[in-house]
Amino acid sequence: MQKLKEKPYRNSADLQLALIRIYIGLNFTHHFAEKFGLLGAKTYEEVVQYFTAIGFSSIMVVISGLCAFAAFIGFTFGLFTRFAAIGTSLYLLIALFSGRHYLAGFSWADHTSGIVINGVEQTVYGWMGIPLILVIYLPIVRVNGW
Repeated sequence: MQKLKEKPYRNSADLQLALIRIYIGLNFTHHFAEKFGLLGAKTYEEVVQYFTAIGFSSIMVVISGLCAFAAFIGFTFGLFTRFAAIGTSLYLLIALFSGRHYLAGFSWADHTSGIVINGVEQTVYGWMGIPLILVIYLPIVRVNGW
């Protein structure tokens, strides 16, 4: 009976860290949804076209979607958070540089049209800020196991 009266979080800091973890997990919803075609056929076609333009095959769209889905599950539900933190850090670093998001700017709201990648004109959306912050934050999650 004593177990039923225990609080799920030891203090307010634990609760705050859990909310940050859940927020990070929910942010990956859009990333896996666009790569699985859940946001419509046009969005999926644009994602596949972008991946092929930067030199990846269409199977990488599925692999990228699975990585984002694993991050969503891991952080939102707190399952294997240490493993999710390492995998998500690697996923974000690879996406940041191989996806050439750094060309467009620091914010997700920044975008640059007319960038030619492998002979195809693209619109690149920037989002350096969030991945760089997460690459710093997620290893801390890995160490502490939040």
